[in-house]
Amino acid sequence: MLSIIMLVLAAPVSSEAAAELPHDIVVEAQRIDATLSGCLTRGCPTAEDIRLSIALAEAHFANGAYRDAHDVLRAAIGRNRLAAKSYPRMVAALYEASGTVSLHRGDMDAHRTAHIGRSRTLREGLPPDDPQVLLLAIEQGDFYAKQGNWREADRRYAAAEHRYVAAQEPRLAALVALRRAYLAFAREDLPLSESRLRTVAAMPAANDPAVAQLRAVLGARIASARGEQGGIDTLLETLRTDPAEVPVLLHEAPVEPRAERRAADMNQNPSQRSATQPESSAVAPIQWADIGYMVAPDGTVSQVDVLRGNRDLRWTALQVKRIASRRYAPLRLAPGQPGLYRVERVTWRAQHVVPIGSFIKRAAGVHSVQVLDMTKVAASAPD
Repeated sequence: MLSIIMLVLAAPVSSEAAAELPHDIVVEAQRIDATLSGCLTRGCPTAEDIRLSIALAEAHFANGAYRDAHDVLRAAIGRNRLAAKSYPRMVAALYEASGTVSLHRGDMDAHRTAHIGRSRTLREGLPPDDPQVLLLAIEQGDFYAKQGNWREADRRYAAAEHRYVAAQEPRLAALVALRRAYLAFAREDLPLSESRLRTVAAMPAANDPAVAQLRAVLGARIASARGEQGGIDTLLETLRTDPAEVPVLLHEAPVEPRAERRAADMNQNPSQRSATQPESSAVAPIQWADIGYMVAPDGTVSQVDVLRGNRDLRWTALQVKRIASRRYAPLRLAPGQPGLYRVERVTWRAQHVVPIGSFIKRAAGVHSVQVLDMTKVAASAPD
């Protein structure tokens, strides 16, 4: 459930749909690789190097070549990290892309390194009141939530809320307080989630459009979790999403919520891992799939299909069922438009650990599902 909570709370970014045929992606990767190689031979300017490197990494990622994407980004960071003062946003984008790839590979140490690099780059290169710098306090909590460390995520969110209140940033304070409410909901602690939601309702920015919408959605999802459908029905009557925005998720059946929760619990309680610590020979391969679906004008989901993936795709059956169960807020679409088509990359992978009897870190730890909305992946690095 956590991966879906993070999708609900994710800030919108510029995007393009990315549902291409595998052959087209391979050809595109080869073309970008040749262009980047030529650019580097000529003494590539920093901005062009970063744009081409991120584009090549995205092409590798789209084709399931996670290691190649990781290697491209690692090399690009090595070439350009000293230019962070002149190009802070672009170098930060390199670190962010590297963190995303590392998360899907299960390399949580690399994910942490990328997060630290991005935060440092933005803090040292931009003014303290720059929006990206202000959001870093929230992103600290997001980082630990993605790592499955619920307690530390909640602690970071609470610290960020106090910081925003002190800095007279009521909207940011309310948004991070909402993250704490969503986090409790993801942990299936409905009383705590409701209590935190009431706290948000009493905050100065409670009626800010974004805050009010997220409040309403979470309230409806809590009611739905209790078996009460009235809240969802009310939202369906009043809430409408502009087609240029990411559809607002209102409901998703708990098809497989406890696997990720068990993984998060084991991340926070190392003693639970000892009995199941893998042997040195155990290596779990990454499995991935792109799942496409249509969000109809009334918010229902149809045409859920596995577009492509690697290995045996039978494991995707639960993910297809999960997506098909969703209900989004109705969309404001032109008459006759059938809906909005979305594509999600779903990765089933093990965390990188050092197994018993080995000194080498490998993919042999706790398994979990990572979800990335491919229709939201930025097509290029920011200026």
